[in-house]
Amino acid sequence: MTYVARCLYVEFGRQLHLDVAKTKMLHYFPTSYTNACVTSSKTRDALARAVMTSFEKQGFFGYAVPAKYVRGFYQLF
Repeated sequence: MTYVARCLYVEFGRQLHLDVAKTKMLHYFPTSYTNACVTSSKTRDALARAVMTSFEKQGFFGYAVPAKYVRGFYQLF
């Protein structure tokens, strides 16, 4: 969930909505997982809520990216 939340943050920024998460999150999961596990809309909704919870817990919903992620990003270069 953390990886998907980070990818959606990069793609959509802080303005991520549940409907967008439902449609775009499937691009970041392996096809074998989505074919086997995400077969019903109820499962897709639960998975989208889990992604949104991870998105919020990482602090991406606020006005700025948390400093711990910015420091980690600049250490890569």
